[in-house]
Amino acid sequence: MDQHEAGQLSKLEVDIFYRTEWDEFWSFVGDKSNKRWTWYIVERKSGVIVAWQNGDRSADTLQK
Repeated sequence: MDQHEAGQLSKLEVDIFYRTEWDEFWSFVGDKSNKRWTWYIVERKSGVIVAWQNGDRSADTLQK
């Protein structure tokens, strides 16, 4: 008798979803004309930062 006949699962797929918030802040290096942006994603329930990227304030930096 194989697993299927015994009513047991041979594979289990689980999807995990997180609710996140995206935000940004800026600072500067040297002087205020050299702004650097930090984009970050926070998992809402735990407050854990799950991703971040530092760079300019462009769509390219955000996509990274």
